[in-house]
Order: sequence, then structure tokens, then C-alpha cells
Amino acid sequence: LKEFLDVYIAKFNDINDKPLDLGFLDMRDINHINYLFTSQNYINHLSSLNLEYLVDSKIPRIPLNIDFSTLDLSNVNYMNGTFAGTVIYSDVSQLNVSNVRTMEALFYEAELKCSKIDLGKWDVSKVCSMNLMFNGASFSHQLNLNSWNVSNVIRMAFMFSFCESIREDLNQWDVSNVNKMTGMFTGASKFNGDISNWNVSKVTDMSIMFSFAFKFNRDLRNWNVCRVSNSMNVFLATANLPKLYYPKFVEAIYTDPKYYELPLSLNLGKIKPGEVICKFTNLESLKDFLDEYIARFNNIYGEPLDLSFIDMSQVDTADFLFVEQEVVDTLVLDKQGNILENPRINQTRPLNIDFNSLDFSQVASMNGTFMGVELYGDISKLHLYNVKRMTNTFKEAIFKNSNIDLSRWYIHKVQDISCMFHRAQFNDNKDLSTWDLRDTVNIGATFAEAKNLSGLNISNWDVSNVIIMMGTFANTTDFNSDISDWDTSSVISTSAMFANSISFNGDLSNWNVSNVTSMENMFLNAKAFNSDLSKWNVAKVTNMSSMFEGASSFNQDIGNWDVSNVTDMSDMFAGAVKFNQDISNWNISNVTNIDNMFYEATSFNQKKNGMLHG
Repeated sequence: LKEFLDVYIAKFNDINDKPLDLGFLDMRDINHINYLFTSQNYINHLSSLNLEYLVDSKIPRIPLNIDFSTLDLSNVNYMNGTFAGTVIYSDVSQLNVSNVRTMEALFYEAELKCSKIDLGKWDVSKVCSMNLMFNGASFSHQLNLNSWNVSNVIRMAFMFSFCESIREDLNQWDVSNVNKMTGMFTGASKFNGDISNWNVSKVTDMSIMFSFAFKFNRDLRNWNVCRVSNSMNVFLATANLPKLYYPKFVEAIYTDPKYYELPLSLNLGKIKPGEVICKFTNLESLKDFLDEYIARFNNIYGEPLDLSFIDMSQVDTADFLFVEQEVVDTLVLDKQGNILENPRINQTRPLNIDFNSLDFSQVASMNGTFMGVELYGDISKLHLYNVKRMTNTFKEAIFKNSNIDLSRWYIHKVQDISCMFHRAQFNDNKDLSTWDLRDTVNIGATFAEAKNLSGLNISNWDVSNVIIMMGTFANTTDFNSDISDWDTSSVISTSAMFANSISFNGDLSNWNVSNVTSMENMFLNAKAFNSDLSKWNVAKVTNMSSMFEGASSFNQDIGNWDVSNVTDMSDMFAGAVKFNQDISNWNISNVTNIDNMFYEATSFNQKKNGMLHG
């Protein structure tokens, strides 16, 4: 796409003519347009950028006069450097950026010449990083940025650095999830917008944030800077800002402390945000501290514990973080942290913590994080942008807080959610349809034995890359959600997927199971199931043992199935009391085990419908 556009724009782009129509481009399969309109010189410059020495690159800009309304960006997730080093003569306001995740250096040293540009029309609610977004950019009028929903952004480092055009108030911004504001307004010499009400309680780095912002003089005394561990030169050369207006930065910072080793003034009671920063560099130190702190101050009848004094920005794993250590010690784990043995937890751990006060933005692994926990505190706003593994995350957990709403979680990098809700008990908020699982490969036993699944909404899940669906809904009593549109074309195992899922009778007629090799126990004791499976391509399946055993309602035409590669059909229809379909054309020449295949399949007329090719 970029190679084509570079040539096409060079040939037909004219700033004195009407904007270039690009409506003939089909970009529906494009998920990133990084550096799309940027010159190679700018790409080279950005790839070798030294953030400690930001100066005007002096690289020639590329003029653009494009009808951006003709571009379909609805599936684009990444727009890093897209307009870096360009001079924009047309309106970019109509671009659909609603699915974009990162906008780093988007308008780096760009000139926005068009007076119609109103970026307030952009839906940036899914964006997580805006580093360098307007660095060195210029525009003749304010862009209406104050209306942006930036609640999911975690990085704003150098966002407006050396942008002399930014002047508007940004007081409507929800920056409560941002942890990096390094150099955000450095060199923004004319900026004096109102940001006094910002919630910066998760920010850890404000170094050089306002350096050389000569006009800035807003009162920041109410800022909660309890987590800021780097405030170096934050107000360098801001003589217009009285020191009286400075926020009160925490002076005492403890690295990997043990709770009982803190000064006596701190370990006599709950630590107040702003008193101290406890900075942790590894999971072991963090868990050791939390176990002691929780044991002393956790109270399900009081206010949720505020843990905003904890800086875990260097911790990349939260495996079993809130699980009692004596339970963790009983687990048998493999090298990846997966539970090899599956013991039942005898006692849950009630926790009343303001989990949203913790910064999970750097965490990549959450295996068993809330295993066996009674959740009285809210976890809805955890920022899980980098999480890749969530096995057993809520194993045997109980959602006690009715406000917990996991639909707000953004977990687009997650690859493994096997056993995530194994034996968990949901509250009434069960809309997970917004989850982006495009990178997920394993959903084995995700909801196995989970309770209160009635109304669970997972209909929109993108499972196109999932390989393992083994036991996904096994042993559930009330699961019957619509999963008819799932793309199962990559799945190789559906063993026990609906085993003992006694209420399920969903439409699976259009599922693509052409790569599945094992369907063992798939509908074992799925007593309500009776969906049309006649179009299924089961040519690669080798194991169908107990596939419909005990599926007492099933009686669908599957006579055209290609079962020529199946070797095991033992107990396949045992106890399937209603099944009586003609399967006489099945080629079972490779079957080696048909033990009890029709045991107690009382309706089946074997003489009429029996197998002829054996």
C-alpha cells in the first residue's frame, strides 16, 4: 500500500487542485498504516530518535492534499507516524479511527494547514499510546482536543513537546490511566491550558514535563503525584509558574521493601497515598509485601484498600499475585507457570481492594492472579494493554462486587485464556462481547464448571486463530449463549468442549471444523443439544469416542459425514436415546474400536441404519 501511494501521490497530488480521491483503495484487510504518508528520511529519523535530544529534524515536509474521507480506516489498529513530516492541506476530521490502538508520533513535525480540521470528531477511546503525537507540530487554529476520550491512554510522553501551537484547555481529559508524562509539554512555549483537575495518580514519570513551557502558570497543588518517582527538571525554565502552585512530590521512595522494615511511622497503620512510594522490581517482593499488608488491613466491611502508593511499573508478571502463599506452595507448575495438577481450593480469600489503584500496564502474565479470591473490590478499570497470558486468572474466584464489569477490559494481546474462569462464579455483568481475542490460540476449559453463566455474551469473539477449544464449556449447568458465528477454522481439538453442558443447545450448523482432529467427548451428556451438524466437514477427525454419549436429545442427520480417518468410535452414541439416523454410507474402514458404540441407544435401528462399509 505504501509503495503504491508514494508513487501515486508523487504523480497526482496537487495542493492547488481539489483533494485527491483515494476511494478506489480497498483497505479493509489493513490493520496498520504506520508511516503511511511519511518520507523515508522521516522514517529513518524516527527509528533512531534520541528522546534526550529532541530538536527540529530540518527534514523537508511532504505536502498532502487528499480527500481523507474516501479512506476506510475502520479496521486499522496502528497509526504510528502516519502523518509525520507532512503538510496537510485537506481535512482529516472524517477519518474513522475508532479501532486505533496507538498513535505515537502521528503528527510528528506535521503542519496542519486546513482550517476545517476538527479532531474533536475523532473517537480515540481505544488508543493506549500517544507518545510524541504532536511533537513539533504546528496548526493555525485549535483542534478541539478537549473533547477526546483518552481514558485508555497509558503513555503521553512528549505528546506536545515543542508544539508551540497548542493552547487550548484540556481539563475534560480523563488521564487516570496514564503512567508516563515525561516531557509532555516540554518546549510548548505558549501552552497555558487548564489541566489543574487532572487525575495523575498513576503517573510515575514527570521528568521535564513542563520544562521551557514559558507561559504555563496553572495551579497544580491538588494533583495527586503519589506515584511519581522521577520529577527531574519538571518545571525547568517555567519562571511564570509560582512555586506555590507546584504539586507536592513524594520524597521517600523505598525499593522492594518489606512492610515490617518500613519506618515505624508507616507500618503502624494504612499507608496514605502521597506519604511514600513503594517501588517494586519483581513479583516476589511485591507479593511478599502485599500478603503482609493485606493480612493486616483487608476488611470486607470497610473501604477498599487504596494501593496507589505502590509502583509496580517494573513488574511484568502478576501470576498468583493475590493468592495466599500456602495455596501457591501446593501447586505443581510447569516452566511456563501452567498448573499441571488441578486441585480444588478448599477456602477462598476475601479481598476488598481498590484494584483499580494498581498500575497493571506493564504486566504481560496474569496466570492465576485472582485464583480462589472473593472479589469485593472493583477490577473493571485495570489497564491490561500488554497482557498475553491469562490462564486460571479467575479459577474458583467469586465476583462479590456487583459493579465488576469486565467488558471494559482491553486485552487485545492475550494469547491464552485457558481455564480463565474455571469454577468461577460470575455476578450479573456478563457481557464479554467487546473482548478482542484475535491473537488468542487457546480457550481450553475457559468456562469449565463456571457458575451463573446464563446471559453470558461472547457472540462477537474473534476466535479465528484459536487452536484449542478442549473443554471450553465443560460441566456447566446454565450455559446456552449464542456462539453460532464463531470462526472455528483453525481449531484442531474440540474434545469435551460441551461435555456435561446440560443446558446448551446452540446453533453450530455453520461452524467450520475442517481442521479438527479430535472430537472425543465433545457432546458427552450434553442432554439438551440437538443442533444441525449436517454440513460439518469432519474429514480430518480421528477420534470420535463418546462424542454423543449421553446426548439424550440429539437426533440430527449426519449420514453424509466423511469419517474415513476416524479410528475410535467407542461409546460414540452410547445412551443417545433419541438418535436414529441413517449412517449406512459411513466409511469406517480405519476404525479399530467400536466398543459400546450404540450401547443403550434405544431408538437406533441398527439393522436399518447400520454401517455397510467396514
